[in-house]
Amino acid sequence: MQDIMIGKHDQVNFVVDSAVVSIERGWSGAQVPGIFEADVANSPYRIRGRLESATADRPDFFVAGNWQFNGYLGTAVWNYTPSGLEITDHAVLLRWDDADLPARSSRTMRTDYGFIAIKNVSITCDLPELVSSDDSSSYTPWPIPATAVITNTGTLPLSNLDVQITLPAELRLMPGETLVQRIAGPLLPGRSATLTWFLDADTVDQPTLAVVNYSIISPQDLARQCAAQTTIPPLVLPRIALDCGDTIRLGRNLEGAGYLPDPFAIIMYLENTGNVPVSGLVAELQLPPGLVLAAGSLTQAVLPDPLAPGSGTVIDWQVRAINQNVRTVASYSIRVFNSALEEVCENAVIIPPLISDPCVEPGINTAGTSFWVAFLKDSVGIATEALRIYLSAPEEARVQVHHPNGSDIDSLVIPAGGLRMVEVDSEINNYPTETAVRKGVRLLSDRPIHVFAGNFRDRHTDAYTVLPDHALGTRYVTAGYNWAEASEHFCILASEDQTDVRITPASFTSSGRPTGQEFQVSLNAGELYYVRSYVAGSGGSLTGTRIEANRPVAVVSGAESGWVPEQGGTTLAFLNPLAEQMIPNRFLGTEYVLTPFRSRYGGDTYRIIATEDSTSISIGGNPSLLLHPAGMWVEDLVTRPLRVTSDKPVMAAQYANSANWDTPTNEYGDGSMLLQVPTDRYMSCHYFPAGTLIADAAIIPNVVAQVDDLSWLEVARSPRLAVPVFTVEGWVQLFFGGVVVSRTSGSDALWKLEYENARARLAFHTERPGYGSYETSADNSIINGAWTHIALVVDGPAGKATAYINGSEAMVATFSPTDFTGDAGLAWGGVHGDSNASLFIGEFDECRFWEGKRTAQQINTAMSVRLHRLDRSGLLGYWSFCDGFRDETLYRHHLIPRVNAVLQESYSLPAALNCEEQRDSNFVNLVIPDGAEAAVTVNFEPLGAGEYDAFPGSGFSTARLLLPTGINRIETSDTRGVGASSYGFAYHDAYTTYTGFRVQGSVQSVRPPAQPSGMELHPPWPQPAHGDVTISYSLTHPSRIRLTMYDLSGRRVRLLDSGFREAGQHEIRVDGYNLSGGNYLVQLQANGQRNWRRVVLFR
Repeated sequence: MQDIMIGKHDQVNFVVDSAVVSIERGWSGAQVPGIFEADVANSPYRIRGRLESATADRPDFFVAGNWQFNGYLGTAVWNYTPSGLEITDHAVLLRWDDADLPARSSRTMRTDYGFIAIKNVSITCDLPELVSSDDSSSYTPWPIPATAVITNTGTLPLSNLDVQITLPAELRLMPGETLVQRIAGPLLPGRSATLTWFLDADTVDQPTLAVVNYSIISPQDLARQCAAQTTIPPLVLPRIALDCGDTIRLGRNLEGAGYLPDPFAIIMYLENTGNVPVSGLVAELQLPPGLVLAAGSLTQAVLPDPLAPGSGTVIDWQVRAINQNVRTVASYSIRVFNSALEEVCENAVIIPPLISDPCVEPGINTAGTSFWVAFLKDSVGIATEALRIYLSAPEEARVQVHHPNGSDIDSLVIPAGGLRMVEVDSEINNYPTETAVRKGVRLLSDRPIHVFAGNFRDRHTDAYTVLPDHALGTRYVTAGYNWAEASEHFCILASEDQTDVRITPASFTSSGRPTGQEFQVSLNAGELYYVRSYVAGSGGSLTGTRIEANRPVAVVSGAESGWVPEQGGTTLAFLNPLAEQMIPNRFLGTEYVLTPFRSRYGGDTYRIIATEDSTSISIGGNPSLLLHPAGMWVEDLVTRPLRVTSDKPVMAAQYANSANWDTPTNEYGDGSMLLQVPTDRYMSCHYFPAGTLIADAAIIPNVVAQVDDLSWLEVARSPRLAVPVFTVEGWVQLFFGGVVVSRTSGSDALWKLEYENARARLAFHTERPGYGSYETSADNSIINGAWTHIALVVDGPAGKATAYINGSEAMVATFSPTDFTGDAGLAWGGVHGDSNASLFIGEFDECRFWEGKRTAQQINTAMSVRLHRLDRSGLLGYWSFCDGFRDETLYRHHLIPRVNAVLQESYSLPAALNCEEQRDSNFVNLVIPDGAEAAVTVNFEPLGAGEYDAFPGSGFSTARLLLPTGINRIETSDTRGVGASSYGFAYHDAYTTYTGFRVQGSVQSVRPPAQPSGMELHPPWPQPAHGDVTISYSLTHPSRIRLTMYDLSGRRVRLLDSGFREAGQHEIRVDGYNLSGGNYLVQLQANGQRNWRRVVLFR
């Protein structure tokens, strides 16, 4: 037997038959391998043993194993059987069995030990010399090739070599390049592979040495490095970059007859991104149709001239939009150029339509001309009730609001597309239980209007759509919600005298009337009857109470301050009254689609209430449930769109669950209730207000800047801030006196505003020699530690400065006239570049620097809200701290925090200043019949495909949208209509309501064939005219029409006629004497068609 040991206690890994040997193992006969290998730890070497060759016989027996004595390299002969012990020292045994040798023959027994294979590699690298072009505007080669050559200097093939390049600050990879490249291999011994990275270099002002490092990073035992360098030559590069900002979206003014803002600013930021000054630049604005210049010239010289490298400037134009009939995207471009450079940026202005058909539902719906309004009591807590009625008018309307005692509350005109709010005396809501009292508010209008009402107590609101007289009914069931500490209640309001009402309560009433026992009351027009449950919580629900009357009545039902659902959550918060005007049974249906509200992660609660005995219902396609008798209801959660069907009309009430009932902490909003509208009564035109709640700031922290007596905030010196007339303002929380804001030039303090905490007042200084001044506000005009809005309006040439505290004038200072010239630095909480002047301790938010004087009205209007982009004309610096210390204007006057200045959260500022979206959000849930998605518009804009959620198998899709504050308009050209539920959530408040329904019967499930227009607008007579003009038109069948006169700019001049008109010819006489001479257009709208005629008036 031959024994071979490999070293003494070597750390060697045996590999035999491609498998690692971890214990002794033997092979015999044909299984004896021809070779064995061993990797020596921490070494590039591999040891190989060859067990057979052309001159040697393969052994009969081979063992890889261990011997527990000192290893050696030699031979021994003995009998051996593998022990099966784990390897400690590594060795192999070879044995050749005895054999008979013929005479004169030989046998060779040999193993080749010590055949050493080496893993090794070398790396060399290179960067080319960069040569400037004749005009120094470029260099070659470009892009810059950075190469590394890897050579296999060992005796084994190599694979998966990873090489990494490390770049200096002046060099960067070209697009598509990566820092690490791989040689997958195999790279054979003696062979080389070349890797190349393509680089770009920064523009430099002087020759700059750039060193690139290359490293083999894998495998780690072959780690090698090299470095190469080149010199980047200086280039002369005149370059400019333009920023046209964000898309501009205009709004409509309150009257719906013009745009806001008007005029507005188109702003462009220009930056010199080269390394040489650029002079002679000209900026040219190119406007499309629909936009006109309000003042100035389309072409402006760029100032300052020249524009220094790295500096920027802002150029703006005052522009107006021309009235548009349809939503218009007006694209504009700005070109900046000189003899050698030219750059263009583009943007757009989105202009909403002003001339459009009024949003009026065909046929009869929940818009009307006469209404009775009742409010449910909200006597929980001590907050004052705020009874409000919101009136919106698709067409100009004159409205009378009558108090229950017969006197007028208000008389008002609502412009077409306008919204008005009427506040009603809270005494109206002071009434007893189960007693007839005159508490109804009467509304009368000469045109159909929409009415939305509610009790808007602080953090304790629900609201509802008010039904007109023609949408009232004589049979109802009620809905509310019974929580352990809140009673359900409802009120009945008579619309006519001698109204007899029979009531079958679903639980004991507060006066002790028993469950299920009918009782009767008699009411006259305007009288209200209020019913409250006897107990709260289980057994006290009035949901399902049946009401029958001999004349139409209004029913408002709900619950006192309550929690939804009955179980779960922390019920000490998010309590809210529930209120909704009940839909008469005659307008309820047999199919509903319920869609969960946004921001309710665990879903909503719903109740399905039977209006007739033995009603079979199916919820979500599940087996039917039987509700008996009438008034019986079932309750569950809706977590995704849900379809409800029944064989008899039912009521579907949906509740926004109180926030956090299902434990997530990022919900907000109280509980609330609405009634769903059956699918066969969906309207094609919804016209409703949103944004009637006020957010609570406590849920979302604001971001503010904090400075102590060693720190301050400053802006790098900028000539753009050196303006003679300016306004500086911001919110400040003052804890210790010092400089609040200042601007300096060199060693001169041009001006500064200080807080003198000993006397709790402001002081204004101008300290440059020759015009020094010192004026103060009244003592105790500042509350130490409280957030205070401070504004300083300075007119240097007039020598006058006015300070405002919380929007009120607090100080007027005079000084020698000056224009405050100088390349000055602006600082908050100290003085630019002066560490000895930072004694102020406090916090800042919404810091602004304006060119020009802001009026007291402008300061008051904008101080408590973040500035919209369109409201920033003249703003040279805007620091809200929502994006760190960055300036939000295009001037990029970013603040530099000095020493200990930091950002932190605050909960004490007005909620509208918060960086995050305010949580007084307004939403709408839409239910759209299949195939009608493209027919729906929201505020004149179609919805994108991604805004719909499929509801397979239901025949509908759904959408949940965020809405802007104010009047919202949802339309569809599909005759099946669209379902809409409006709701709003604030931190501790909520309201939910349906937006209306069709009063006439079911609509067709498909679109009817198009009808001929059936109208003609005849030529005006006489033409041209010096006075009155006769406008005539013909209708082939009764139609709703609208006849309107416009000037050539698209502005509406006069509504000539509107409403339903019989078939035949109609004439309108226009008083031309009260109109200016010129050209006008008259438009006739009917049946979705429009005709135009020109009218010419002479003077």
